[in-house]
Amino acid sequence: MLGFNQLNFFTLIAISYIFVKNYEFQKNKKIVIGLNSNSPHELKMKDFLIKFFNRYKFQVFVHNTSVVSEFMISETTKTW
Repeated sequence: MLGFNQLNFFTLIAISYIFVKNYEFQKNKKIVIGLNSNSPHELKMKDFLIKFFNRYKFQVFVHNTSVVSEFMISETTKTW
């Protein structure tokens, strides 16, 4: 993740908070999270992100990027 195979929670919180503030007054807030493995670290990050974004009333979609292609993710976002 981000070229270092590791993304700590503090960086993730900062990035997520900036994202939330940019979409604060929009309706139908949705986000797609793509994961490429089921490592315990990534599963913790995924659970944290889902809880964080649900608190701000985002609808969260999670895709396994090793199975789902980029085309399917882009088509999912077009239906919004």
